[in-house]
Amino acid sequence: MRYPEPVLEHFFAPRNAYRMQAPDVVGRAGTPGRGNFMLLYLRLDGARVLEASYQTYGCCPAIAAGSLLVEQLADADLAEARARWTEPAINAALGGLPRHKRHCSRLAAEALEHAFTQLSERTRKTDSHG
Repeated sequence: MRYPEPVLEHFFAPRNAYRMQAPDVVGRAGTPGRGNFMLLYLRLDGARVLEASYQTYGCCPAIAAGSLLVEQLADADLAEARARWTEPAINAALGGLPRHKRHCSRLAAEALEHAFTQLSERTRKTDSHG
């Protein structure tokens, strides 16, 4: 199988692939026991992403999807990022993955959505306490 150029570029030279110390939020996706799992770390300044990094355990497209996503999140507005970086958008930015590999780009989108869920829950708890 030949992957599109953006997949190979991000796989062989992944961006910001590290465990961030003291992130503001961590998004999770996948199942470690099944071989595909992603952690997305975000450091925020209000409604902007100051820093994004990730760790993933999985195939070439999963690594590429995480790399592409964190690169795109740099200095991004949270609401715009949430609206823009869906699974179809990540898949398209990677040059299109075969049907049996689309779950890899879905990992990145699900990790981002989980991060937003964590932020929403934190905001709701803060608002209810005070």
